[in-house]
Amino acid sequence: KCYKQSRLLSALYGGTIAFQRHVAKFGNKIAAYVTPDIFLRNKLREGGYQVARMFPVLNPFDVDHYTPCYGHEGYFVFFGRIVREKGIFTLIDAMKRLPHCELVVVGGGEAAQEAQALVELEGLTSIRFMGPAYGEKLVSILNGAVAVVVPTQWYDNSPLVVHQAFALGKPVIASDIDGIPEIVKHEENGLLCEPGNDRDLAEKMMLLQNDEVLRQRLSHNARRMAEEWFTAERRFNELMKVVDFVLSEVA
Repeated sequence: KCYKQSRLLSALYGGTIAFQRHVAKFGNKIAAYVTPDIFLRNKLREGGYQVARMFPVLNPFDVDHYTPCYGHEGYFVFFGRIVREKGIFTLIDAMKRLPHCELVVVGGGEAAQEAQALVELEGLTSIRFMGPAYGEKLVSILNGAVAVVVPTQWYDNSPLVVHQAFALGKPVIASDIDGIPEIVKHEENGLLCEPGNDRDLAEKMMLLQNDEVLRQRLSHNARRMAEEWFTAERRFNELMKVVDFVLSEVA
């Protein structure tokens, strides 16, 4: 029952992994693999896949659809699936240390009710649950953010929430785990903290709350990185490298 507390799903997952290991032994049948970051490429290498056939290509995202907003309305934002693995309870614990900070939580998930119940029990009126939001409504909420918080505690390869935050000129406070540090550069376009450490997370949030000069620098650097990395042209060029490699292998 290691996957979603289900014996059936766990058996299916185990069978899938066994099949993938079998495929890895006959890797010459597959010309190339595409991964969303270097971290996953290295993990696959540990599993026996040929690193020479793996190409890290960022998840598809087009920064041109977003207009940066370097101002804010004084609150932090967590958005995405509300599940324990995403660090929502670490973030709630961090908010207990920040009586003068506000947090807006956007999204839904398996742990949403548990998280809301805990907030009510602790009397944390500084935390607001907005439910799921998309499109212009989500952008409007993000535009008012001091920063976007990504306190994930599991492998989270090239999360699109970081891409969207950077495209809007918002710095990201994120866990220093898996592929996230490949995008979130500490004190350059965001801040990194220890996964699961609510004290460290609170200190990073307080730093951006109190240091507007730092926040502005991180904000502009975040947008600049988005303009350089998160473009259709860059992704096309990276994919063409894969295509060229595959064609040479077939030839």
